[in-house]
Amino acid sequence: MKLLPMQRSRTIVLLTAFLVFTFVSGVLFSVPPPVNAQKVRDIHGKRDDQAQPPSGAQEKEPEKLTKEAQTALYTAQEAIKVEDYAGGRQILMDFLAALRLKNSANPDQPEMIPTVLYLMLGHTYYAEENLVEAQKVFKTGYEADPSDENMLLNYAITTYETEMFTEAAPLFERLYEVKEKKDAKFLHQAAICWYQVENFDEAKRILKRLIALPGDPKAEWYQMIINICMELEQMDEAEGYIRQFLAMVPLNADYWRLLAQMRLNKEDYKGGAGALEISYFIKTPKKAKNWEDLADLFAYLNAPLRSAQNLEKAYKSEGAPTKVEKRLQLVEAYARALRVEKAVDHLDKIIAEKPTTKLYLEKGKLLYDALRVKAAIVALDQAIKLDRKNGEALVLKGFAAWDLKDWKTSRKAFTAASQIKKHRLQAEDAIAVLDDLESVKHPKSRYR
Repeated sequence: MKLLPMQRSRTIVLLTAFLVFTFVSGVLFSVPPPVNAQKVRDIHGKRDDQAQPPSGAQEKEPEKLTKEAQTALYTAQEAIKVEDYAGGRQILMDFLAALRLKNSANPDQPEMIPTVLYLMLGHTYYAEENLVEAQKVFKTGYEADPSDENMLLNYAITTYETEMFTEAAPLFERLYEVKEKKDAKFLHQAAICWYQVENFDEAKRILKRLIALPGDPKAEWYQMIINICMELEQMDEAEGYIRQFLAMVPLNADYWRLLAQMRLNKEDYKGGAGALEISYFIKTPKKAKNWEDLADLFAYLNAPLRSAQNLEKAYKSEGAPTKVEKRLQLVEAYARALRVEKAVDHLDKIIAEKPTTKLYLEKGKLLYDALRVKAAIVALDQAIKLDRKNGEALVLKGFAAWDLKDWKTSRKAFTAASQIKKHRLQAEDAIAVLDDLESVKHPKSRYR
């Protein structure tokens, strides 16, 4: 089953020092297993007067920058504004080299490297889609200050986008933990990362945690954990999650259909048919084949009326089959359900389009089985009229007249049938019985 895509999540990283620098990193939180994640790189530089802190974001205390650091950052930012990323990066790297040289000369009192420098430096690489170098910079920045949530976020995103899923998963989980305002999308992304490397146990652990969170669980969480349970062949658990979800969202046709499939896979045909019927009630399928399959399922379960009702829906849907053989299945289903009038009605519609001996014979059989003998003889006469050598119709007419004790009509039909090789013995046996009956009614005198 294909996973539903999550909504794109954007993270605004805002750093406030003596100057303000803002950029947006976007990543598509969508992984349709088992293929690789889609990548979306959406970089937007914003002017200082446009920068707004994210809703609910916890502002970090401004870093105390030296005059040299302020100058380097400001100059680099001006270059970045005009998309001179290489120039801005060189300014930052020159300052970083000078600072390291200064620290090596004064190891007892080293000057701390401002984390804003790492954010800006990483951005210059990210803007040029050099994700590998951007990831390295953000990693260095995070290791220098693990308390910086913005650095952690950029480190997690670039690690994910460079497809280092095993490394990215704990970073996203860590993001969820450190955020004051919990955001479930980070846990979900961690689960996606584990899924990508087929660490299903870890992915399942996180998804179970997500589902247990207060509020309404997301459909994609259930989809992924169901997929995982199926990958691990934990079918009963998978079905349990489906039922749990449907208890909250009962009008989700896709999940009813999935539940039906799981039940059918374990040969619970009754449960599968019921779930599939609910799915079709919620979301009407357009293809006749869907209704026909459900009809076949009910036929197998010996529920002919339900089978007939679904076949009728199939013939009313777009692209319904028009072959006589298919339409006769509907007639047969209604007949098995003892809905003779419905069966005859559908059969008459077929006959009206193209009357044949075979169709009239089917009508005769149907009426005869329903003990409507006179009507059966009328239909059989139509069949014989179209084909006077149809032995089956002649034999059935003979027995129908027999039931009415119309011996003359019965004998005439059997006599005609006896001229046909395939039905000769059956017809002659019937005639012999008629002769015996006649002899009983009119015995010959024993005395002359």
